[in-house]
Amino acid sequence: MSLIVGDGAIGKTRLIECFTNDGQDVDWDEAVEYEPTTFNNFTLDWKHATKGPISIEMWDTAGQEAFEQLRKLSYPGTDIFLVGYNCNSEASLSNIPHKWLPEIQESAEDPWFILVGTKCDLEKKASQQEVEGKAKETNACAIIETSAKTKIGIDDLIYKVQMLAFHKHEGNPRPKYGEESKWNDKVQGATPEARPVSVTENQASEGDAEAQAQITSSQQSSGSPASKPATAAKPAAAAKPAAATKPAAAAKSAAPPPKSSGSGNSGKQAQGDDSGCSCVVA
Repeated sequence: MSLIVGDGAIGKTRLIECFTNDGQDVDWDEAVEYEPTTFNNFTLDWKHATKGPISIEMWDTAGQEAFEQLRKLSYPGTDIFLVGYNCNSEASLSNIPHKWLPEIQESAEDPWFILVGTKCDLEKKASQQEVEGKAKETNACAIIETSAKTKIGIDDLIYKVQMLAFHKHEGNPRPKYGEESKWNDKVQGATPEARPVSVTENQASEGDAEAQAQITSSQQSSGSPASKPATAAKPAAAAKPAAATKPAAAAKSAAPPPKSSGSGNSGKQAQGDDSGCSCVVA
């Protein structure tokens, strides 16, 4: 599993839409009211030329304080984190070591994560030296700058997620910053295919509808804007481990159900035509 976190309104949802090609018809000149996203998810399937198939369940989360407790319930069992910042905002970069990494480390002491800059088509407020300094400070597995608008860095990010998931699935130790050549074969000269073979939008369940109603109620009482509907985890497939369903918002004090362990060191799928690893990006 893998999950994207970062300050609100930095462009996480638009970035994740690029994984599915859903952002192709966006009118970037049209003014749109901001709506925080609450746990949208979908599953993407790729087939690597030499490593075989990989299924990645992607989760999109909200960065606002109102969603903190709900967001934290999604962290346990996550294999790959995408930690985002807005290239046009120094504050969002500074929040990574002060807010986002400590929040993740409450559930994952030494998380595997990629530091992802968004909106790199805009004027950059932080220098490349400052970004690399943050990556070294936090020991990110990799860094990349992206733009959902111009599609800069999108294919490279998608491939980094795949290769890092394979690297973890194969039982390798967590790579340090600067060791990307050990796990990303593109660095070694490979020509990757970033486009997924298939994309499945996962449907909401009755429990998710109840959670969404409670989220909406809390937003109305706090004056926060309404969020997009929550969606359910992917149903279990015959040849793959069952994916966990996101917990209801009311169960903040309860331990979340375990996520599927597809890309972890255990839970490796049976070899064959449908072999590979599963991970979730939230």
